[in-house]
Amino acid sequence: MNNPQMVVGKVSREMIQQGDFGNHFKNEYAEYQPDSETNNQLKNKIYNVSIVIVMATWCSDSQMQVPRFYKILDQLDYNTNQIDLICVDRQKTGGSADISSLEVDFVPTFIFYRNGDEIGRIIESPEISLEKDALLILSK
Repeated sequence: MNNPQMVVGKVSREMIQQGDFGNHFKNEYAEYQPDSETNNQLKNKIYNVSIVIVMATWCSDSQMQVPRFYKILDQLDYNTNQIDLICVDRQKTGGSADISSLEVDFVPTFIFYRNGDEIGRIIESPEISLEKDALLILSK
């Protein structure tokens, strides 16, 4: 069985664009086509929101959804350097990044905050699509 490299802790986007996960990132990012109509609606809603992503480099849902999410944000000109990106091990611990207060059971988990308050999450896989689920959360 292939054992992909595991990254744990608070990381940068650049770090997950390398190695085994980087290959998944490149492929998913290139193939995913976000819904432009939904993205247009997201534009005015996403800039005052901060985002925490808890993911795992070994997780197939993370390998699919995280690159897609970054592609959506890139199309919106969202400053992805503002994202807190935390990689976890198989026990869902983030190494030196304590995520116990986030109560994450499944990865990836995308947590949206407005003015420091959590307004919603996308957990594991979106209900509809990443951009439509984000729009529902940000329209609250």
